[in-house]
Amino acid sequence: MDTYFYLIVGIATVASVSFSLITKGILYHTPDTDNELMAYAAAQSDKWRWLSDVHKYSASTRKVSMKEWTIILLSVFQKIFRTKTTDWPYVSMAGLAVSFSTVLIYLITSNYFYSSIGLIIAILYIVSFWPWQVSLYGGHANIANLFFLLSVYSVQMASESILPQFFLLNLGGVFMCLCLFSSPSSHKYSIAIFAALFFTAYRNLLESYNFGAIINIFPANHLLLFDGIVLAVFLLTYIFIQLSYKQVVKKIYLQEAPDFFNKLMSKRDYLSLEHYINHANKKICQLERWVFWILFSLLILTNLIPIQMLLAFMAGFILIFFLLNMPNVQENIAEYFACMLEHKRKTHFKSFIEYFARRGVVVKRNTRGAGLSWIPKMLWTFIPFHSALFIVTFLIGQYRSLITGNVIGNIYLVAITFVSLSPIIWTEITKAPQASRLYSPALITSLLLPAYVISNIALTTYILFIFSSIGILTFAWNLRVFVEDVFPARMAARNLMQAIHRLGIKEIYTYSTSFNNAFLNAIPGIGKSQYLPEKKVVPPPFHIYYIQRLDEVADGWIVIPGTSSKALNATDEIENGDYVKDPVLNHLIETRQIEKIAEVKFKTYGSSIIWVHEDDITSYRALHLRDIGPEDLYRGYAWLIHSSKLKSVLSQ
Repeated sequence: MDTYFYLIVGIATVASVSFSLITKGILYHTPDTDNELMAYAAAQSDKWRWLSDVHKYSASTRKVSMKEWTIILLSVFQKIFRTKTTDWPYVSMAGLAVSFSTVLIYLITSNYFYSSIGLIIAILYIVSFWPWQVSLYGGHANIANLFFLLSVYSVQMASESILPQFFLLNLGGVFMCLCLFSSPSSHKYSIAIFAALFFTAYRNLLESYNFGAIINIFPANHLLLFDGIVLAVFLLTYIFIQLSYKQVVKKIYLQEAPDFFNKLMSKRDYLSLEHYINHANKKICQLERWVFWILFSLLILTNLIPIQMLLAFMAGFILIFFLLNMPNVQENIAEYFACMLEHKRKTHFKSFIEYFARRGVVVKRNTRGAGLSWIPKMLWTFIPFHSALFIVTFLIGQYRSLITGNVIGNIYLVAITFVSLSPIIWTEITKAPQASRLYSPALITSLLLPAYVISNIALTTYILFIFSSIGILTFAWNLRVFVEDVFPARMAARNLMQAIHRLGIKEIYTYSTSFNNAFLNAIPGIGKSQYLPEKKVVPPPFHIYYIQRLDEVADGWIVIPGTSSKALNATDEIENGDYVKDPVLNHLIETRQIEKIAEVKFKTYGSSIIWVHEDDITSYRALHLRDIGPEDLYRGYAWLIHSSKLKSVLSQ
């Protein structure tokens, strides 16, 4: 290993350890957050007999689907950290995944290009606040990133290592399966993984720009019969279903079908036959689209990738798939399909159609956000330097291809650009809600294009100075955003608990409102869960008294949550608007006098310009409608005040 490798390992280690230390004591976002439900499932690991028992002993099956391997790993980290009830093991595990991913990015990029390029690309990844923010909120995407990179690295080494190619390809399939069962977002890496397989199969020809030779050795002409059979079966099945599904539904409705099918309709006494026919038509159309894309992908893979490589890769995938899902394979597969098909329905817009209509904004049940115009705005908010580098290197690559007349080089550039953007393209095709975390897989793949273009540029002292300057600026900007915005907003509940402990507070006055869910109610034992057993209040003894107005408190400490309805944690309050029930509080906020009397001022999700993009509604309002301004962000701050100081202000 070279000096750059040890440098990256050192940077990654320091980053991971520092991240784990500063997040000690982190609390769950709100009661019943996905993180807490996953931690509860992991805490039951002593009861597991099969790996699939992660579903059996979870508080909510749907919350753990497609996250099984993340939960299995979390059970290990809970034992290492000796706590099964806090978010710290999960957050630390996700941060460690970022560091391991950084090292893998260096190794993969160095193998494809040069070690100096690997150093640049790895640093660009680890200095971005985005993967660390994902670690703070819902780190399963980072676990998927790690296994995606392990899959690519295994496939890459299949053409270079002294180990048997079959074993490494098999290992690549194993890691891809673990990737898919770590996060629901992991399927966005499918194109990139199979692009790595394609490159490994034809690496020598691709590196020599022998495009014609690749076309000549494609196995497509040997699989024409297979292609024809697959297409014929699909078309015949499609025609048969379209011609017969109404009769089948009618038989089930009239209970003339076998008992197993008759039981599928439990509300036939209340719903009409026409309802069931329409429902079946929607489900069939949805299933047909999935089957079409699966078969289309299968045909592409079998025609572009040598069959022996594909079989070796899929053997590892299938092996782990069955190990993860035994003994109830069929039941789990049905749950996975339900989970995959659910992404469209997860949009929040369907609940606020009337709300937006009253403001002259037209949204529909299937609205995901602002559309394609939202993507560059969001990326510019999260990764402005990375985005600028992507655009500049693409233009440089196009310019070099044009002036040299290298058509093949331009084709490669376009193909690499497609792979780089494939997670975004996949997200748009599958119509997932437009929330920032669902696009985070694009950060890793988007670094491929700059790596490719930079590798074709002579790294003179002047060029290295430019990249070093860009790296320093990128690090400084991302560090500032993380320290001033991302981190304190996520740690608001922990910071409140620390302030309560430091001041020796035993009694708290506050408002009974959902605005407290991501603040006071996030302290264990205060907020109530509909899934999990009740917890003891931390720190005990602790008494809470609910008030309507601040001036009701004669002598005591008052917790004031963020009161902006445009916050990530206040989506359910959109219809009701900001919390303005207390005129005394409104006056303090509007005049900024609350600054003078507050013992502690807390940054929260509502005062953050970054966390707002974790929800499709609030991100839509911020980037498209532009109706989240400085006043809303200020109203998003939370406060800890004492009534004695409040009296002096009210008496003025």
